Parts: sequence; structure tokens; C-alpha cells
Amino acid sequence: MARFRGSGAMAAGALILTMMLPAAAEDDKGYARLEGHGGPVKGLAVSPDGRLALSASFDTSLGLWSLPAGEHLRWLEGHEAGANAVRFLGDGRALSVGDDFDLLLWDLEQGSLLRRLEGHRGKVIGLAVSPDRQQVATAGWDGAIGLWTL
Repeated sequence: MARFRGSGAMAAGALILTMMLPAAAEDDKGYARLEGHGGPVKGLAVSPDGRLALSASFDTSLGLWSLPAGEHLRWLEGHEAGANAVRFLGDGRALSVGDDFDLLLWDLEQGSLLRRLEGHRGKVIGLAVSPDRQQVATAGWDGAIGLWTL
């Protein structure tokens, strides 16, 4: 991991995503809930084709969800502390970061952990993937930005 340090403040934003899920149980306002995590959901990503969602939770797990069916597909277990952010890579793989200071690479079809990347010295809260999906940037509470080559 390449590490970058700088001064200044980091601002965190929140994204609220509302989806129409025709197959899921909806209330009278068209709102459907995907439930099952044992703690707050801290991160969410939708696959490029719009068919899957991946959630990151304080309960340390990732949830893989079918959006057309409005149902849970599998749990991904591998973080040793809360999971904070997730991203799809678009090739059956995904990435997650968490309070355990690590970046995890997942095989979504098998539901297995492919690789654990270590290097941060604090919680990792941000995650970005380059357009060619070869480089990853992570942001941590250690005041560093990590650059990783997949």
C-alpha cells in the first residue's frame, strides 16, 4: 500500500438510497425494506447492472441482496470489526473496508474471501475504485490514503 498524508479536515457525507422493489413487500408508500443485519448498516453499493446490492454493517458482515426479488442471497463474513464501505468490481468480485483496518477482496459467486490487504493503522472508512478496476484508494482514520493495485 502506498500511503499519503496531508493536513486538513475530512468531511463525511451521507447517501440515502430509496429503491422500488416490485417483488419485495412494500408499504402503502412504495417503500420496501431489506432486513437481516444485526446492527446499523454503514455502507451500500448497487451493482452496475442494478440487479444486486451489497451492504456493510456494524455487525461485521456484508449482505448480498437480489434487488429484483427483494431478498437476501448470502452473508459474507471476514471482517474482524464493523464493515464500513463496499464497492462492486463488476466481474463477480467486490471490495469492502472496515474498522479492522483492512481492505477485503471477495468472490461474490462463491461467497468467499479472496484476499485480505493490510496496511492502514486505523479504521478504514472510504473506498474508491479506478475506472479500469486495477487501482483502489482507501481512506483511513490513521490520516492516510492507501493506494492498492489489484
